[in-house]
Amino acid sequence: MTSANIEIRRITPLIGAEVMGVNLGRLDDATFDAVHQALLDHEVLFFHD
Repeated sequence: MTSANIEIRRITPLIGAEVMGVNLGRLDDATFDAVHQALLDHEVLFFHD
C-alpha cells in the first residue's frame, strides 16, 4: 500500500483526524511517513477497520 491511497479527514478544527486507506500491519516507508506527518499535524488519529 502506498501513501497515494491514504485519505485524511479533519474531525474538528482544533484536533483529530480520521485516516482511511491504511493497513497498519503492512506499512511501507512512504505510508509510515504520511501517517507520522498526519499525527504531527492533527495530534490524534482514528483508524477504522
